[in-house]
Amino acid sequence: MQGCVSVHLRTANEYYEQFAYASAAKEYEYVLGKRTDREAIINVADCYRQIGNPVKTEFWYQRALKLPNPKVEWGLFYAEALMKNGNYEMAKQSLANYINLNKTDFRAQRMLESCDSIEDFLKIPRCIQFQF
Repeated sequence: MQGCVSVHLRTANEYYEQFAYASAAKEYEYVLGKRTDREAIINVADCYRQIGNPVKTEFWYQRALKLPNPKVEWGLFYAEALMKNGNYEMAKQSLANYINLNKTDFRAQRMLESCDSIEDFLKIPRCIQFQF
């Protein structure tokens, strides 16, 4: 059984190196269903970020951030996914943590500001049409 998982991990890594993120994600998920693997968690999170699946990106970066010695940018990727999923309060927390470690990232600071203003933006009735 362990050999089968190793084959799937090797296949996933090959897909990942070829930027075939959807195929790699499927293989990584198979591996992670059988065992915990640091590289697989990190790579599957990146795969889903690259293919634009914010639900699975959030899920896997949340796990990646619990690994020993997480990279600082994972907090930013996690916050982006949270925002895309409409979870602005958790995104604010993640962004604040990220900014605390990366004070010069003005993009993240603007993302944090937008978490506060999105509530007001979403209150604007969508039936309003602008005349030009």
